[in-house]
Amino acid sequence: DPMHGVELIAAPRGEPINVVQHTRQGPLHRITFQLHDDRPNVGNREGHGAHVTIDDGTRTQHRWITTSSAFQGASAPQVHVSIPSNVDTLRVTVNWPDGPVTQHAISFFANVTKVLVLRRSESIS
Repeated sequence: DPMHGVELIAAPRGEPINVVQHTRQGPLHRITFQLHDDRPNVGNREGHGAHVTIDDGTRTQHRWITTSSAFQGASAPQVHVSIPSNVDTLRVTVNWPDGPVTQHAISFFANVTKVLVLRRSESIS
């Protein structure tokens, strides 16, 4: 159900299972952000350690680019967000691990791309 789907099920060790559900009205855009530091001779091109802030005009979400995961696991260096489908513009702020902050404006259309790459050189600030 795109209006009230399960977002996350967490089973912490020795604790009750937690179920997080989407309860906002209306369908969602589900978007994945990847970072790309396109400067020459940079070792951390995927922005490991970056803090990403996504502002849709009504709420702000915070995510971190990390490869840590469950016990002995790893995950891709990307962040996932759900945005109400009536939102047409996002402001994304990236605090890069080496200090600089960049801002990116994302405009949505009916055929929104599900994976968006935020290039450091394409900042609006």
